[in-house]
Amino acid sequence: MQKQKTIEELQKILELIEVERKEDNRLFVEMVLETSIEERKSRGITWYPITINKEYLGLGGTFVIEIETKDKNAEHNSFSNGAVVSLFAEKGRGKKNPFVGGVVKNVEKNTMTICLYSDELPEWMEDDKLGVDLGNDEKTFVQMQEAVRRVIEAKNNRLEELRDVILGSTPPKFSSLPRTVVEGINPSQQLAVDKVLCAADVAVIHGPPGTGKTTTMVKSICETLKVHEQVLVCAPSNTAVDLLAAKLIEQNIEVLRLGHPARVHRDVLDNTIDAKMLRHGDYKLLKKWRKEIQDLRAQATKYHKNFDRHKREQRKQQFLEARSLVREVQRLEKEICREILRETQAVVCTLTGANHELLKNCEFEVVFMDEAAQALEGASWIPIVKARKVIMAGDHLQLPPVVKSVEADKNGLGISLMEKCTTRQDVAVMLDTQYRMHQRIMNYSNRVFYNQKLQADRSVKERCLANEISVVDFIDTAGCGYEEQINPQTKSRYNPGEAQVLFTHMRGLIRLLSADEEMLGKLSVGIISPYKEQVRYLKEKSFEHMKIYEVFGPRLSINTIDGFQGQERDIIYISLVRSNSNSEIGFLKDIRRMNVAMTRAKQKLVVIGDSATICAEDFYNGFVEYIEEIDSYTSAWEINT
Repeated sequence: MQKQKTIEELQKILELIEVERKEDNRLFVEMVLETSIEERKSRGITWYPITINKEYLGLGGTFVIEIETKDKNAEHNSFSNGAVVSLFAEKGRGKKNPFVGGVVKNVEKNTMTICLYSDELPEWMEDDKLGVDLGNDEKTFVQMQEAVRRVIEAKNNRLEELRDVILGSTPPKFSSLPRTVVEGINPSQQLAVDKVLCAADVAVIHGPPGTGKTTTMVKSICETLKVHEQVLVCAPSNTAVDLLAAKLIEQNIEVLRLGHPARVHRDVLDNTIDAKMLRHGDYKLLKKWRKEIQDLRAQATKYHKNFDRHKREQRKQQFLEARSLVREVQRLEKEICREILRETQAVVCTLTGANHELLKNCEFEVVFMDEAAQALEGASWIPIVKARKVIMAGDHLQLPPVVKSVEADKNGLGISLMEKCTTRQDVAVMLDTQYRMHQRIMNYSNRVFYNQKLQADRSVKERCLANEISVVDFIDTAGCGYEEQINPQTKSRYNPGEAQVLFTHMRGLIRLLSADEEMLGKLSVGIISPYKEQVRYLKEKSFEHMKIYEVFGPRLSINTIDGFQGQERDIIYISLVRSNSNSEIGFLKDIRRMNVAMTRAKQKLVVIGDSATICAEDFYNGFVEYIEEIDSYTSAWEINT
């Protein structure tokens, strides 16, 4: 009966992934396909017109182009390294297959380098004005659905056993191996490593903010590699994957970082399949063949206008020869890749990257998943399909998976596999010592989320900017008339009054710290808001406060809560934005996000909001009560007078 419920639960997840896929596609169509070029340009999701300055064959036989736009506003855009894009021709829009897709390798000012999904430019692009749109990639949804189907259909194999343990229908098993003492970690981290090594099926490292989750994960991987020759290490984001790869490289582990080079941080590029291929003995032959391919294509494209039958046939033959050589390049590349894989200890990739062609039919004794609480369940199953044992690490009390569909979120797609496993089985060890923040910054999150089990290490417990400066401030804008506003284009909210209070307070803090120029010159500051429009407004207005820039310069960053995940700053300001007569707080209700925001601070936390609006929610009412307990309440009237 329990197993049947597990299957039904997975079938429901499959349906919800489809709901999310449709919503994602609807939003993309609304944003790109149903709007004019000029409107898309104003939103920063389109460059038009563009010119192709350069085209060449990159690593792995990838066709690469460098484009440029003369649009002066192009620098303000939503393109980033690793983003999926679509090139289009103006006349081609509306025709069948009017796009060619690709991935952004690099974007700088008004130039962009793109790795295309095609091995040549389509003919329809030769005589038309071209543009590039921010694209939509449905491949991830297909991969998630395929993985969940495999899990549902698993029978009489290891995947069935893991499925039933992770989802709670079968109890987990643990062996009683002799304890391995690991140097340089605290008692709770040691317990977590022990749990990992003794688990037969699954274990979870629960890492609250600042508790050294990544350190514990890396120690666990290193200890595991003393028993097994190779492991798979995954995370939902490229940023998290690159951090793990860098930490493992520091431990002299032979790492293979799988993934598109455009999405890999430069610090670990040497460990990508492409970089390792460059150092392989057969690379010279690959390089020779690639040069021949490029020459054949160059010769063929010379005859794209006004050519007779003979030249047309010659062009066709040159393209055929080029394609034949491409196949030879791909064959040799596969042989080299398999050799590289055999020499690897830790294969490191994103969750969807576990579907890499190189890993087809591979099985790993242990699969490690970091930041597992931020992953959609469907994505988490992708690497688990290849596992005999699963280790998850993360914090289900911080950022949840991103779900765009309200229906899918309401029906449970926003609950991660790690959260399900942690709440249904006794498989988790919580790391209980944090090394980031003053205890007063930690205390409220500890009370609400961690049942008072979290403690501040002695090195940070009383660390502050100065004894006479409070560690936590709540600046209350109630009664000041600083109501939220809505940008009619983006529909996102902002609050100019809060921004004014924030910068005024920051200037005052600089004055208080000015006696210690050396310390002031080292402090890092983060300004966080849950609303993108407030982030945009704060960035724009920050240029009017030159004193702040003179003091903090590049050590000042302004971003959303998601943008600060995994980061820390000496001083954190949080602008809550919401201020209205109906006490509506929107997605401020997701208190896990506020847990993230508040725990980014090391020495000082300043929260700015309207208590009359936010205190309708228990979390914020409790926070204001905590602020009163520690005598850290200030009215915005006092700041602006």
